[in-house]
Amino acid sequence: SVSVSAFFLPTTFKARGRDSPRRAGAAENYDPILDWKPPTSNEIAQLQQRVLEPMKALTSAVFFSTDEQGARHEGLSHLSMNYDSSKPILFVSNHQLAGFDSWIVVNEILDQCGIFVRSMTHPFLSKNPSSFLETFGCLPVSPRKFYKLMQSNQPILLFPGGARESFHKTNEAYSMIAWPTDDKADFVRIAAKFGATVVPFSSVGAAESAFFLDELPFADTINQALVQLVGADNAPYDARYDGGETISFPLILPKPFPARHYFLFGTPLDMSTVDYKDRDACKQKYKEIKQKIQNGCRDLMRAREQDPYDDPLRRVPFETLWRKQAPS
Repeated sequence: SVSVSAFFLPTTFKARGRDSPRRAGAAENYDPILDWKPPTSNEIAQLQQRVLEPMKALTSAVFFSTDEQGARHEGLSHLSMNYDSSKPILFVSNHQLAGFDSWIVVNEILDQCGIFVRSMTHPFLSKNPSSFLETFGCLPVSPRKFYKLMQSNQPILLFPGGARESFHKTNEAYSMIAWPTDDKADFVRIAAKFGATVVPFSSVGAAESAFFLDELPFADTINQALVQLVGADNAPYDARYDGGETISFPLILPKPFPARHYFLFGTPLDMSTVDYKDRDACKQKYKEIKQKIQNGCRDLMRAREQDPYDDPLRRVPFETLWRKQAPS
């Protein structure tokens, strides 16, 4: 049989981390951006054992990275080799169904590359913080916080499609229709201003892990009932500064076993060559980033057709019996 690795790939690195910025006398006025400290190794191990590793095992996640020549490699070793801790690094991706992809990605980048990535999350999550959000320094998304993270040279994970993309409907998976229009790609201008490295990456698998119910005749009635049940303040909304269309609850039923998740990290882009004052240049770079992610999703969906263990009915028994991840 043909594997995903064979489809993608042509015929021991030292992990590098960085210390978060500190301020003198910060105890009195704690700043969640400047004063945040990475979790201890014990805190990381506990969270990985309790939450993150089971999540990765359940999805049997597979990762690929791309070198500067465009060749793809299994694992994230080439991402690590390209990491320059003297400048900001921004990871940008499509957002998968229900949004749990950020948990898997943040943990994998830390595990393979030693990089603490601070994920920008929906403000609603700050009302109900989880151990993952608190431990890994996730922040409610806002232009001000994003700018400050860039200014303080911290690694960032951003999903421009936001909650609207992660709460997508039946035929919207990996379409990226929820992304801002080309003239509202301010994250590119900020990245260019600080000469950041942008790493576009693509991910697939979550949409295939659920049954969608949004096309049923009574879907709107169910959604209205859910809003009334949780209250208007807890209903999903677009957190982008420019607003956006109304977001509905994802009307889905999880499948008994999730589909395998695949992640493809593209070639890092050096934003120091882009003039942040040149809006046309920033718009073109935004289009390039978006196109790379769309192409990556397409390639992943094609490649998984060659994965002998993409089918959970074959993968789960293998992994249960051998207690290791099935090959891809």
